[in-house]
Formats: sequence, C-alpha cells, structure tokens
Amino acid sequence: MLARLASDKVYEPLDVLATTPDISVALSSLYNAIRYAKSQGYPIPSEEEFNAFVAITRRNPEVMKEVAIKALIRAEKVKQQTQQQVQQQSDKKEVKQG
Repeated sequence: MLARLASDKVYEPLDVLATTPDISVALSSLYNAIRYAKSQGYPIPSEEEFNAFVAITRRNPEVMKEVAIKALIRAEKVKQQTQQQVQQQSDKKEVKQG
C-alpha cells in the first residue's frame, strides 16, 4: 500500500515513518495513509497485517524507516504495473469496439 502511495507521489506518510521514533506519530500517519488508499480504491492491509506491523515496530522502531525505504524503492515497479493494467484494459475496450 505504501509503495502505491509513493507511486502517486504521496510521500508524507513515508517521510513520517522514516523520521519519527514516536510510534503514536507513525500510527497517525498510517491512519491517513490507509484513509487515502481506501478513498482511491487501493487495497489496504488486513487487520492482521496491521497488528503484526505495530507489534514489530513497538519492539524495534527502526523498522518503520526500513518499510519507508522499501516502499520508495518499490514505487516505480508499482507505477509500471499500474500503467500496464491500464493499457491492457484500454486494449480490451478497443477490441470490443472494433
């Protein structure tokens, strides 16, 4: 989900995760990220995935920075996949119309 946001150039949640040692600040940012993703129709993490992330970051807050970095790295791949999906849908429409 965070990589999808980064591919949309929504960097604020990643910036917060990468720079804050405060889990409550990070959770507020994740709330906003999930809310944005949901409003855009993007997949969001399951409750189990979220709970696992929170448990890990409570033990080791540096994980938040690692997650943010990986999301930035994956953003380009997500963008390319999204563009391919859009192109495939466009191609299907042209075939049906033709």
